[in-house]
Amino acid sequence: MKTVATFLNPEEAKVARSFLVANEIEAIIAGEESLSVMPHIGMGTKSYQLMVDDEDENQALRLLAVVEETHAALRAERKESGGFDTKRLFLGLAILASIFLIFIGNSYSSELAPEGASAADYISCWLRNVF
Repeated sequence: MKTVATFLNPEEAKVARSFLVANEIEAIIAGEESLSVMPHIGMGTKSYQLMVDDEDENQALRLLAVVEETHAALRAERKESGGFDTKRLFLGLAILASIFLIFIGNSYSSELAPEGASAADYISCWLRNVF
């Protein structure tokens, strides 16, 4: 058995193992059982080792490299695009507020719409004042 990757947490190791198994490469996480019983043993160390048979080592390394390259490309793309999209945030907040107002209806008290207004009136007033 050869170690093809080491991980800081068991979740990452399990995802990587599942990926290799899905690609018909048998893999194990060395010491998984003992670390789950006594997790303090591996704290702060790269103790979750993903291992494969000797004959599958090269293919496993290639597959894991493709995953890492894709992940790095996505990170770079996100960084180039400015990262966080504020327009999507405001749209999401508007949708959540609309849903809230629809369910609350006339029981919601606000200065944005006159008393006794419908949920649709609250939504339209809120959208006009926000945007």
